[in-house]
Amino acid sequence: MNATLRQTRRWLGRLAPRRRPWSALRRASEDYQVVTADAARAITGDDCWASDDVADRQEASYRKLLADMYAGRPRSDLAAAGDAIRRTQLAAPRVLETGCGSGYYGQVLEHLLDGAVDYVGVDTSPAMIRLARRRRPALQFAVADAVRLPLPAQSFDVVLNGVCLMHILDYEDAIHEAARVAGPWCIYHTVPTLRERATTYLCKRAYGRITTEVIFNEQELIGLIADTGFSVDHVQDSVPYDLQRVLGEPTFSRTYLCRRLASEGGRHGA
Repeated sequence: MNATLRQTRRWLGRLAPRRRPWSALRRASEDYQVVTADAARAITGDDCWASDDVADRQEASYRKLLADMYAGRPRSDLAAAGDAIRRTQLAAPRVLETGCGSGYYGQVLEHLLDGAVDYVGVDTSPAMIRLARRRRPALQFAVADAVRLPLPAQSFDVVLNGVCLMHILDYEDAIHEAARVAGPWCIYHTVPTLRERATTYLCKRAYGRITTEVIFNEQELIGLIADTGFSVDHVQDSVPYDLQRVLGEPTFSRTYLCRRLASEGGRHGA
């Protein structure tokens, strides 16, 4: 075992399960540490999102945000998702959200777009999809992996990678799959980025469980998107997410609206 993996193991030992207050269990992110890509893969981060307790805690953390949205005060990240869909200028677009969690963005888009959206959500976690179907029975959900979508090419007007790219270690595959399934538009929503460092892997605690996170070098991300035949049409700041104390430089959370280049094919026949 190399020194980096030994160091990561010691850090994980300090984060071993212990009694924690409910307020701490509801925190989306805390206890960050920079790790290598190999160390990130050695962490069983997928188990975090597969658990029923994490699904319940994530859902609980969005209740006030949804209430504020219905009161006319949507948080900046919720507003950014709605704005990105509007900018496509598509009437009632068919939208696939990958990494939908408990499906709260389906509810967000229904409200912010006045119901003018045909939404489908997929997530690799059966626990998340069970909760999504229970909480939002009017919407469509399925278990599926963002890096291996069981869907035809260009079968949705918009693919929305919602708040999950940061948790996918095989992110290049996820970007290629989003581009394959999307018709004219892809949206990479609330992606944490930095400008100086290379793309960086973190280990953290999310809703009381250990998982991993990717902070993207922005130019690398834009290059990966370009490699799939899309160009970045609009960039919008999302919810503040600054990890300068961990990474030594400011980080940003952004939403990227991406358009399929004309040479990659026109609007699909859905």
